[in-house]
Amino acid sequence: SLKPQVSSLSSPLDLLLPYQRDYVTDDARWKIWLASRQVGKSFAAAAEVALDCLMRPGTVWLLVSAGQRQSQELCAKVKQWLAAFDLVIASEGIEDAQGDFLKAEITLKNGSRIIAVPANPDTVRGYSANVLLDEFAFHNDATELWSAILPSITNPLRGALKVRVLSTPNGQGGAGAMFYRLWSDEDAGLWSRHRTTIHDAAAGGLAVDIPTL
Repeated sequence: SLKPQVSSLSSPLDLLLPYQRDYVTDDARWKIWLASRQVGKSFAAAAEVALDCLMRPGTVWLLVSAGQRQSQELCAKVKQWLAAFDLVIASEGIEDAQGDFLKAEITLKNGSRIIAVPANPDTVRGYSANVLLDEFAFHNDATELWSAILPSITNPLRGALKVRVLSTPNGQGGAGAMFYRLWSDEDAGLWSRHRTTIHDAAAGGLAVDIPTL
């Protein structure tokens, strides 16, 4: 639990390592993060979602992960941050008639909501929300998913919604092609880019045994 740690800190961001804090405090509308495994990117991304929901009443975030388990774990990280401040008032998992997981949802007293779903082009259509695509290079339908979600996040009538795309590398083709395209498109001038190798993370204070890796 974060609660014992948070109670003695002046800011919850003190829990984050410098490279995580750099990501969280970057308020760019479009943000993309290429990172090594196990450097705490999902933990930092969850912190940003939690803080944004706390600071802006009525905020809605849609968290999209590669699969059911990853989606639930990311939602749990957000809930962990929120629970540290006793601010979660409802949390529920929703399944269809066959028992397949559809979404997990957290609702705050100030009207903000966090909705976590597995990656599926059909499940993301119709939401008007800020979007976090976690481990995007490992989404089987990444190109279709991006096509499904882009009209919602670029519609000027819905406001300047935020977009977060995070992933470890997964090559230039196959499932990783869409993430590679977004990361490497320097001409777009759209993205605020964050890059964290395992060596960057170790230099930033992460307790990791690189020779063993």
